[in-house]
Amino acid sequence: MTDTEESRQEIKELKIANDPVAYYVNEHIDDLKSQRLPIVFLFKHFQATSDYENNPQKMKQQTFTRRIKPLLEAKGYVYSKKNLAPLTYWNSSDEKLLEKYNINYKYRVKVDITKYQPLFEKPQDNQNETD
Repeated sequence: MTDTEESRQEIKELKIANDPVAYYVNEHIDDLKSQRLPIVFLFKHFQATSDYENNPQKMKQQTFTRRIKPLLEAKGYVYSKKNLAPLTYWNSSDEKLLEKYNINYKYRVKVDITKYQPLFEKPQDNQNETD
């Protein structure tokens, strides 16, 4: 296979079609408004969106974390195992988005914004504007 832009796009589409975590990142991650996204929330959101789309996943949170980490890091997110808390970087509208997909009421989570926890921090869009 020749390495062209078309072949790279084809490989990306195949990966998304065959990897539920890659599909989730591609389809749903940009809908989230919080700058700090706790793993526990992301995992519940992943499960809820998968169920909503009639593709329930039997995956442990540890597996999910291992698989989502390189995908989000490629989008510029930074992973923090236990050094950060969501604080004011959490947007409660994300919980409402989870409720939208949680049609069977199986994936409830209340984010404790003061608790240090594993999370991803979103890159700031306006970081380079002052440079």
